[in-house]
Amino acid sequence: NDGGGFCECERCKKLDNPGRRIRADDGTITARQILTDRLFAYANEVAREFHKSRPDRRLMMFAYTSAYIDPPERLKLEPSLVVQFCPSCDDFWQPKAREQMLERLDGWSKSCDRVAIWEYLDVEDWPCLPRPYLDLEADGIKQYWKRGARYFFSQSADDFATNGPAYYLAAKLAWNPQ
Repeated sequence: NDGGGFCECERCKKLDNPGRRIRADDGTITARQILTDRLFAYANEVAREFHKSRPDRRLMMFAYTSAYIDPPERLKLEPSLVVQFCPSCDDFWQPKAREQMLERLDGWSKSCDRVAIWEYLDVEDWPCLPRPYLDLEADGIKQYWKRGARYFFSQSADDFATNGPAYYLAAKLAWNPQ
């Protein structure tokens, strides 16, 4: 999930769109391949088989890391598959990063019937520091709802003393994102 090491056999590589390369933060195109179509073709197969025995259940898969955060270009996802998109509203202070993340979310909303959000409300490297950008968090949650996300999960830590306001705001907006 967080790393690389994906299969390089010809059969798997045929599932990729050869023209899609990962874009670096500075906008340059890298040599690394976007693997969304490959990974979600696999997820679709699993979802189809799973649905045969459990039609009342859903499966979830992350849209995560630069290798597969972009939506697929060549396939529509199975109705029983929920995509858990992993943005971070703390990047929304950069207009270009905000726009790119919301465009990705729009693409996922077109590719599947159900989108979930995994938001990072903790400060990963420094868990005791407060998050001073509640306005970005509120904007993010409202934008996720507006763009079709109906499930919300927050990564949190044992830092309620410093980040309690962020958790409180997320809980309130999860009930009423308008």
